[in-house]
Amino acid sequence: MFPIATMVREHLSHNIVPAQPSALVPVALDAVKLVRNGRGTEVVQLPGGVGEHGLVTAAVLVDTLRLEWAVFYDELDDAHADHVAELADEVMRRV
Repeated sequence: MFPIATMVREHLSHNIVPAQPSALVPVALDAVKLVRNGRGTEVVQLPGGVGEHGLVTAAVLVDTLRLEWAVFYDELDDAHADHVAELADEVMRRV
């Protein structure tokens, strides 16, 4: 099974039109966790250059990016935090 961060990155780049930047992966994962914990009304900050205002609720982001499947993904826990941090570092090196 692939780590959730990898699955979300692939989903955003191949299943969403237009494809979304990989810089959105850490924010998307945070939004999924918030929704999973019943905190979907909390506002998350989008990375620079994404969205008109840069702010959106976690539930709206999950819905917009069609990440409902990730809310129920069993592997979404702190075990993947290191992988998410590595992915975020990789994204920032590309920017």
